[in-house]
Amino acid sequence: MPLGLVQHLDWMMLPVYVAIATVFSTTERIGGRTEDPFDNKMEDIPLQAICRTIEIDISSSWVSILFPLL
Repeated sequence: MPLGLVQHLDWMMLPVYVAIATVFSTTERIGGRTEDPFDNKMEDIPLQAICRTIEIDISSSWVSILFPLL
């Protein structure tokens, strides 16, 4: 905190420092949780489901191209 604000904040210094520390701590925790989005955790990208959907779509389109009468 800039030293010029110390005189103006007096007794408010502690709550201001707690608020700033909370913001930095929360930012750090959020960054840690979203650091690796492919770990198959609850908040991660459902990569397996996306890949499976793409695989099903491609295989069904190939079947319709190779065997159009079926």
